[in-house]
Amino acid sequence: MDIPSKKIIIASLFGIIILSFSLWNTSRDNDGLSYQKEGENGQGLVLVGDFTIQDSDEDGLKDWEEILWKTDPQNPDSDGDGILDGQEIKLERNPLVIGPGDIQENAILFATQTNSEEDSTLTDLTAQRLLFEYLNAQKDGPLTADATNSLVDSFSYVADSELVDIYKNSDIKISSDNSVEALKLYGNEMGAVIKNGHKNINNLALLVFFEAVSNEDEEKIKELTKIIISYKNIAKSGLNVVTPNTVADLHLSFLNNFQNIGVALEKMQTFFKDPLLSSLGVDQYQKTSTLMLNDFNNLNNLFTKNNIYFAPNESGYLFKQTLDIMQE
Repeated sequence: MDIPSKKIIIASLFGIIILSFSLWNTSRDNDGLSYQKEGENGQGLVLVGDFTIQDSDEDGLKDWEEILWKTDPQNPDSDGDGILDGQEIKLERNPLVIGPGDIQENAILFATQTNSEEDSTLTDLTAQRLLFEYLNAQKDGPLTADATNSLVDSFSYVADSELVDIYKNSDIKISSDNSVEALKLYGNEMGAVIKNGHKNINNLALLVFFEAVSNEDEEKIKELTKIIISYKNIAKSGLNVVTPNTVADLHLSFLNNFQNIGVALEKMQTFFKDPLLSSLGVDQYQKTSTLMLNDFNNLNNLFTKNNIYFAPNESGYLFKQTLDIMQE
């Protein structure tokens, strides 16, 4: 089983939305026009084009928007606080909660506030947003192939999310001693931290991930947890390594990259619950691994420049050994 890209996942979500919307909303009449299914009130069929703009209770929210907000499309004031549902949305208030205390932080155009943080995955939220944009676009008629591609491409921002470095210069122990001896000591101590962090890890993270996904094995993917912990622990332990100021920036980059690989793996581990977030994690893992390779390369160059070499029995030998493996 191949790992789907973010665009494929988004396009698939869009396809499911269109199919579900069509099955739920439409049937065919003899004239070939597309209609909404007959309502419970028995008042007959409603044109889909009308459905996208219909506001049955005239509260400022279209009926399909009421579905997203989980408000009552037949009641203009769902929470009975005297303010129309549509007006509450504009005021960034919760139309389902009587004020005060119904202000929504970072309000968005669909009803994510009705779900708990645990229930609202990135895949769920993207699907909701896609539905919102799709129905809005339908007002002007059926989407063309170009318009469909543009809509899917407009969600590429999901792929642009960057990991945030959590460690700063003030978090590490910087020394003014830049002697060869100090640099070699640093190499051995940091090498020991990395070796100790990975000593109980028998499988590469990507191998575990791809095996789990290929076999649809939800138990296998849990093996990433130990690897995630090891990466984050290396970052934390590295904070205690005395660092010559000539390598302080490089050391800081090391620690943040170890931490960020752990975060990326956490996202990858959500594959069976949140495939879009997992796909984002794969991208971030690959990007951060490239940065990590640059760190190893730069540190090796610095050691070579200062005529610092490590014997195979020294912990610092790990840097050359790792660089050789990563470049294979």
